[in-house]
Amino acid sequence: RSDRKGRSDRKGTEKCIGTEQCELAVIQRLQSTGSMHLGIQYEGNGVFTGYATKYGSGPTFKWSMKTDCNCEIINASTDLIK
Repeated sequence: RSDRKGRSDRKGTEKCIGTEQCELAVIQRLQSTGSMHLGIQYEGNGVFTGYATKYGSGPTFKWSMKTDCNCEIINASTDLIK
């Protein structure tokens, strides 16, 4: 059983958008890349933003991820903070 929650797309033809309930999926994605989140915010429309750093001594970067209603990451980007 998955702990991921979101709106289901019953019609199958409409785009399904993640909700703030997808936060765990976003955190797990960051952790799977060896990153530790330093802050996370739900912006709406399935979009999460925040800051992270690599475990150990890595640079800090700003990230953005978009989720669908199944809490799958459908788009992600990062920008290194200088």
